[in-house]
This record gives sequence, structure tokens and C-alpha cells, in this order.
Amino acid sequence: MPELLFPLVVIASAEAVLALLLLAPHPVNSPAIGLCRSTQAATGKTVLYTIGIVLGFLVMSPLYDLSRLSTRSLTTEWERTQTQGAISYSWLSAMLILGCLLGLFVLRRFGLILRQQALLKMSEGALLKQVKGLQAAYTKILDEQPGAGKGSSAPSSTNQADSTYLKNELREAQEAQRLAETAKHEAENNVQAIKNQSKGLEKEYDRLLAENDDLKQQLARFQPSFGANAAGGRKDR
Repeated sequence: MPELLFPLVVIASAEAVLALLLLAPHPVNSPAIGLCRSTQAATGKTVLYTIGIVLGFLVMSPLYDLSRLSTRSLTTEWERTQTQGAISYSWLSAMLILGCLLGLFVLRRFGLILRQQALLKMSEGALLKQVKGLQAAYTKILDEQPGAGKGSSAPSSTNQADSTYLKNELREAQEAQRLAETAKHEAENNVQAIKNQSKGLEKEYDRLLAENDDLKQQLARFQPSFGANAAGGRKDR
């Protein structure tokens, strides 16, 4: 299959160029990342999987040649030389096909990961800008409050609304904190009340046990005298 060697070399060379472009810094790697991104579309997936299926079928041919040549009987030196060359070529073809097949999907995955990383960096930059904008707006509102500095101009209606909103938020937060502290104190008081009730129940239980022991002792003292009186009454009869 000498006719397959040239297209395999072309595919392997194209994948090597794509790998070098992906490893290049931004924005040099943007075209390569865009090419990998295009494989997520329906057309790109069709082309990608078609190439993969073709390469998968092509790898069977050199593997079959290797199995056939390994069992071939050789009688002359010329046949041995020819067979050894055919085996080497079959191994080369199989390795090229497998390398192209593996590189096809590995490079695609690598390009998609680089694209995701670039999107995350863009999102991070946008969030940082938003946070800085909010911080600047908050600082501006604080600076434009009445009495914030000498010669400061009167606050605009927008700043007054923002200031009122912030004050309301602060007031609500303080009220929520107060309610939380009140609930905490009530819970602590309930726990202490339960502890006090438990101690009272323990004392009452100890008192009942003591009374029970006292009653048992009194009953034990009464039983001998009651038995003696009963025996004396029978003798008198």
C-alpha cells in the first residue's frame, strides 16, 4: 500500500502544525482554537468522525499484512529481503495511522480546553471590571454625602436614591441582627429554664427516694411488733 504513505504523511504534518499553533501564545493560537471549536458544530463533527472512521478502517490493512507476512514461508535471500521491507512498511503505516487517529481527537480536546480557559479569563476580567465599577460608585456616593467635605456640591437625586437604598439596607441588616440576638437570648433563657427544671426534678426525685426508704424502714419496724402481738393473742386463747 505505498499509495497510502503520502496522505498519511500529509495528515501527520497538518496535525503537527496544528499542535504548534495551539502551543503558541495568544492571539497566535486563535485560528487553531477556532478550528477546534468548529468541530463542535454538526458539520465539523461529521467531518471529524468521518476522518476517524476512515483511519480506523485503514489501520486494518497494515495489520492484516503483518499477520500474513509473519506466516509466509521464505526460501531465498531475496524473498527474505522483500518480506522484511514489506513488514517494515506495514509497521510504519500502522503507526502513522494510529498516530493520526489519536492526534485527531487529542488535539481537538486540547483546543477546546484552551478555548474554555480563554473564556474563563474573559469572564474573570469582566467580573473584575464590574467589581471595580461598583467600588467606584460606592466611593462616589460616600464622597458626595452631605458634610463629607468642605465645598462639596449638593448630591444629585440619583446619589440620594442610592444613599437612601444603602441606608435602608444597613437599617434592615441592623434590625435582622437585633432580632437574631433577641432570638439567641430567648433560646439561652429557654435552655437555662430547662436546666433549672431538670435540677428541680432531680431534687424531687431524690426526696421521693428518701421518703420511700423511710417508709420501708418504718414498715420493717412495725412488722415484728405486729407478729409478736398476733402470737400472744393466740396463746391467751
